[in-house]
Amino acid sequence: MKKENKIFFITECPYSGVLRAVIEHAKLFRKMEFNNLFFILPEIPRDRYGETLSENKILLNGLGNVLRLPLGRHYMDILKDKKKLRNFFIKQDGNFTVLSYSGYAGKLCRLLYKEGVIQRLYHVPQCIDIIRRPLFQRITEYLFERLLSDSASFYLACGPGENYSLINNFHVNKNKIILAPNFIIKDTNDKKEKKEID
Repeated sequence: MKKENKIFFITECPYSGVLRAVIEHAKLFRKMEFNNLFFILPEIPRDRYGETLSENKILLNGLGNVLRLPLGRHYMDILKDKKKLRNFFIKQDGNFTVLSYSGYAGKLCRLLYKEGVIQRLYHVPQCIDIIRRPLFQRITEYLFERLLSDSASFYLACGPGENYSLINNFHVNKNKIILAPNFIIKDTNDKKEKKEID
């Protein structure tokens, strides 16, 4: 990947843990001197967890350019949203990378990867929550995950549990999974130093 290539981060849920993952990954790219970062967010906010899209947009503005696309979030919108996103990516330079976060954005991007519209796709499932959905949605989600399991360059797993689930439940090739923990590791050296000073 060249430093001048565009990197697109796309999610329908720019809140809470998903937002934190997007920010940390963007910071990592900035640290590696990739400065052409773009965040694709839904046009209509679905504010949740006591957060607002307008506030979270300000956090992302400090790391790159925020774009808003009129994408839905329901199965019935998938085909028309795929078309909108396809038209958007076709207008971009061929050498771009996409990171998709969460369920709906992941479906759209993996379908476009399957079609060859997206060449480099890192999908961040961000803790697949199929078990918490109503039964009919569980079946649909499971089928989507199985059908699209090979439709990404790599998967970023947020922890060992998700890594296990991707391999064993959805048959993702283990060589395509990068473990990128989104939890904070406590530094035990700091505690030791503090004890010695006290």
